[in-house]
Amino acid sequence: MKGSELNEENSRQTVVVNVKIAYYALLAARHLKEVGEETVRQSKEHLDQAKGFYEAGTRTKFDVTNAEVTLTNAQLDLIKANNAVTIARVTLANAMGVPNYPIGELEELLTFEKMEITEEQALKEGLAARPDLLSLQAQRSAAEASVRSAQRTNFPVLSGVADYVYSNGFGGDGYHFDHDWDVGATLTLPIFSGFLIESQVAQARANLTVIGANEESLRQDVILAIHTAYSTLVETEERVKTAEVVVRQAQENLDLANGRFQAGVGTSIEQTDAQVLLANAKTSRIQALFDYRVAAAALLKAMGRE
Repeated sequence: MKGSELNEENSRQTVVVNVKIAYYALLAARHLKEVGEETVRQSKEHLDQAKGFYEAGTRTKFDVTNAEVTLTNAQLDLIKANNAVTIARVTLANAMGVPNYPIGELEELLTFEKMEITEEQALKEGLAARPDLLSLQAQRSAAEASVRSAQRTNFPVLSGVADYVYSNGFGGDGYHFDHDWDVGATLTLPIFSGFLIESQVAQARANLTVIGANEESLRQDVILAIHTAYSTLVETEERVKTAEVVVRQAQENLDLANGRFQAGVGTSIEQTDAQVLLANAKTSRIQALFDYRVAAAALLKAMGRE
């Protein structure tokens, strides 16, 4: 593959990973909006319960006020979540190159699917397949050829000549036909050109040095990117697993708090705290899933693979 084609492939992969990240971000924003809507619904139920208990004389006005504050905060968070969805939708359309494209239903990809690859495999593939690195390697090979070509210009050139000569005509003994080989050699010496050739050789070597330095720098960047993405992948995998456990625990805690409040032995503050914990747990799970998908996309990009 030519250098220009490799550069084009690298640009294409960059577009792909940017679209992926924007896609995951829109999915995450929509999930966070759903969490916000569920929190608002729960807050309204808690407020209705508090009002009912207050009117029955079994609860104080504080419980009603606390539930009202909780609902207002939940509504404010939902407004922010709706705005985040709008921004994420526009960002995805822009990443796709169609700013006015309407984004409708999305395939659910914000799930956990373990990426089966070792760090050593990722490094090996990345160093062998990154198109931008391959492009610099092709440039280095071309620069090495330029150095050799410039050096040859300063060398004498020895060339051989061989001709087959024949003649015919009439002589004293009648018509005759003669033939023979004419062989020779030519040595061409370069003419002094005011050190122009030496300058061309030096320039070719300088270009080779620059390309070699750029190649090594990019190689180190590839290694760093793969190490970073892989480390993030492992870390976010653990976060996803932990977040799943926390969500289950927070849901159980909220159910207990609701039961205690309805039984008259729990407080509205316990109920509110449990609701906030569940919302935070769900948010953390969504963020962990998003981070895992982004880390996987970044690792694939660092490896030169879609």
